Amino acid sequence: MTASGGVGIPDLYSIHKGNVARIETYGAFIQIRQQQPRLQFRGLAHISQLSNIRVTNVEDVVSTEDVVWVKVADVELVAQQQDQSDGRKQHPRIQLSMKYVSQEDGTDLDPSNDKLREEMSRRGGGS
Repeated sequence: MTASGGVGIPDLYSIHKGNVARIETYGAFIQIRQQQPRLQFRGLAHISQLSNIRVTNVEDVVSTEDVVWVKVADVELVAQQQDQSDGRKQHPRIQLSMKYVSQEDGTDLDPSNDKLREEMSRRGGGS
């Protein structure tokens, strides 16, 4: 799937290995670079999606440059103002979860996606 401008968009509920690119108080931004199929994107793993236990400090779970496994929890195309033009383009806002993927080997811990869907619908997200 691609957005205008050829940006790769991951499949919903797909699992990827990535690096923690940036940490904020509300979660961690994860950078995914995959060769086959070629895919590159960055998404947010909200603090509530980092672990199955309550997390109060993101840095208790991840550090910048850590390698982590994530599951795509939601993908939303949002309009973004283009620089130096009146046109608008779409870019993906990608929500990720670490809590439903084994951090040891990337095994899907919620293969039916029922738990993730229920949790995302409670938070107001999810497709």
